[in-house]
Amino acid sequence: MGAAINGNAPLVRALLDRKVDVTLTSAPFGVPVKQGTVRFGGVTALHLAITGGNPLVVEALLKAGAPVNATDTRGMTPLVFAVATDRPDVRIVRLLVAHGADPAFRTSESESAVEWSRKFNNPPILTALKAAPRAEIPSGRGTTPTVIKSVHPASSARAAVERSLPLQRTASSRVMTDGGCSACHAQPLTALAIDAARARGWTTLTSDVERAQTPTALNGTVTQLAQFVEAGGTPDTMLYPAIALAAQQAPPTRATDGLLRYLAAKQRATGNWRGIGATRAPIQDGDFSRTAMSIRALSYFATPARKREYQERVHRAAEWIAAQTPISTEDRVMQLLGLHWANAHAGLREKRVKELVQLQQGDGGWAQTPHLKSDAYATGQVLFTLRELGVTGVENQARRASDFLVRTQRDDGSWYVASRAMKIQPYFESGFPYGHDQWISQAGTAWATIGLASATP
Repeated sequence: MGAAINGNAPLVRALLDRKVDVTLTSAPFGVPVKQGTVRFGGVTALHLAITGGNPLVVEALLKAGAPVNATDTRGMTPLVFAVATDRPDVRIVRLLVAHGADPAFRTSESESAVEWSRKFNNPPILTALKAAPRAEIPSGRGTTPTVIKSVHPASSARAAVERSLPLQRTASSRVMTDGGCSACHAQPLTALAIDAARARGWTTLTSDVERAQTPTALNGTVTQLAQFVEAGGTPDTMLYPAIALAAQQAPPTRATDGLLRYLAAKQRATGNWRGIGATRAPIQDGDFSRTAMSIRALSYFATPARKREYQERVHRAAEWIAAQTPISTEDRVMQLLGLHWANAHAGLREKRVKELVQLQQGDGGWAQTPHLKSDAYATGQVLFTLRELGVTGVENQARRASDFLVRTQRDDGSWYVASRAMKIQPYFESGFPYGHDQWISQAGTAWATIGLASATP
């Protein structure tokens, strides 16, 4: 399983030559948390090979008899793993189908691989599954402006930001009290949203509540990180608090020292960082985000005794991220932010900025991928990134994007964003609307707020 998730074909072949049992599954559940048990488990080596992304590993396991329709704890097959991502490999999907993977097999939530593929609307994947796309999702940029009904749109960007902050604070606080977690989508992003609004003079709120909760995530992992233990969510769940603390110009602590020591130990020879566990678009899908945020953490919190080493690691990370071709909007903004924080590849940054601006859709927003429609998550991220990089000459694009966000905000101050992540956390109500879509909607609302406060003239 370890060889498979790392895409290590020679090691997988060596193990198969020794007749390892490819039908074995991992423990049925993950670690216990406040609201139950993490629903990530019961996976086979083939499941993890999909996450590893190496078609040679997938093919070797299939030829060795790996069960192609094996189900994990949630009833998800390797084919669901293969299509529920912004970076699917059509070669892997075709391999699975050719070996008998059933696109119509339903998970415990009664969703088939075909239905999962439609959440991402990727044309080559839909073709490989012989599935039709979701007709209501426009494809590509330059689409006809979408009229989205809002009963009482805010009168301005400032008014939209003002009415979004109380809901964000309430939900973030409950993620801690009810869920026992300082989550990527909650306290760190809410703190950044409040700080951005306060910097504009648009609110008297302070992020003191979030500042008190955010370090909890780092402080609680000091022992784990000191032992270099890899677990689900690492290093992502530590990086979001770290970038929030860096944005607040917080001083280094024992916990940030421990995080940097861990990051140094876990950086790949290629310069990037890999996630451990499930792939969950858009926040935990691919290595752009965790590598960019690692650059920020290493640059800002570098301990004096290892500063030269950390600078070299930042350079290697920047070289890796510069060499990658972005697929999603998350990839694009994180590539730009990572190179900006590393002060590297100015020419490439200029090129990628132009590409990003050209991806603005007809309704004024940006979509998470070219196959989806505009939403608050992607649009807010783009606005923040353009501002963070000091890009000029995009005033018209920023105005249209701000208008899109103001127009699509709901009366309660939220923005709705549809979830495309394979769920693993026990469900609980945080106080944010939209049921099972509430966490990505909360992240989208925070990014929309940050974007409006950062980029509105």
